[in-house]
Amino acid sequence: MLGDNARVNTTIVVSTAAALVAAAVVTTWWQRRRRESGRMPTKWRRVGELAELRIYPLKSGAALTLKEAECTDIGVRTTGDEAVKLRDRFFIVINEAGVMKTCRQHPKLFFIKVASGEAGTVIFRAPDMKDLTVRIPSGTPERKNYFEMWKEEKSESVDCGDEAAEWMHKFLNLKEDDKVRLGYHQEDVIPRRDCDKKPWSLFRKQYNRLMRYDTGAFSDMAPYLLINEASVSDMNSRIPSGKQVAPSWFRPNFVVRGASPLAEDDWNYIKIGDNAVFQNFKPCLRCVVTTMDPETAEKDPQMQPLKTLRGYRLLKDAKKQQLEGELAPAMGCYMGLRQSGTVRVGDPIYVGERAR
Repeated sequence: MLGDNARVNTTIVVSTAAALVAAAVVTTWWQRRRRESGRMPTKWRRVGELAELRIYPLKSGAALTLKEAECTDIGVRTTGDEAVKLRDRFFIVINEAGVMKTCRQHPKLFFIKVASGEAGTVIFRAPDMKDLTVRIPSGTPERKNYFEMWKEEKSESVDCGDEAAEWMHKFLNLKEDDKVRLGYHQEDVIPRRDCDKKPWSLFRKQYNRLMRYDTGAFSDMAPYLLINEASVSDMNSRIPSGKQVAPSWFRPNFVVRGASPLAEDDWNYIKIGDNAVFQNFKPCLRCVVTTMDPETAEKDPQMQPLKTLRGYRLLKDAKKQQLEGELAPAMGCYMGLRQSGTVRVGDPIYVGERAR
């Protein structure tokens, strides 16, 4: 017969062993899930075509519509003969207190266009402003700006000089004491944003396809955002007022045409054209920017389409809701690059078939 102490010890040993086995099973399942999600498909199914291709050289600035682009780890880059290749969201406006300026607070940013200039320069254009020519920083920077991005992520940029700062301050019509700087993402100087560090390490625990460097230059998070045209049309049909918004209101890089509404929720690997392969690692959660017309910078008084999206596109997972917000609806998917390539408007878009 076992004494009371012996029975207690046996129970503890059995319970501990069971807990260890359960933990091992969960760990094995998670590791297997990561491995399987990281396998490049060998079979592809066509789901549509690339209808629109855009970059936003200045964060929160005007879109630049392209016919062709190169896909790099850090985002879309222009091709062609221009002296400077423009990239997605590689300029940013920040104030001297280390706070980034976005169209959420400063809608006039929508009107700032960026074009390639002569060798080593880019040109900023805005209504009622003289063109601003900025020389692309290179070598050891004279000044770096330190600031916080979304979710209090610590970041930095290379400063573009006093003339650019004064131009931005004047166009945005800021208060005298609200000084701003124009920052540039110089790849050989600015550290790569790391998803193994906070805040993105918290997201990696919830989204198993999110890899360590699935980040853009100064985008809120991912280097690529895809929108399904049919999902936008489906959303428009639900807006009570009959208001219609275009995919451009969601500021995507890619717009796919020909897919079923919300089909993108279930896509894993996505191939555009012959070579460029991406992985859908999480839905894009939307904010008040979706209520702003990118052509006029006017905000919809009924908070559409955000209000309608909240009626049917909120996250269902409680842990993800806690991480991302209970009232943030999904539209579009964030993607990381898995194989580089050139994409063109009209290219077929495929999704990987699961191995059987």
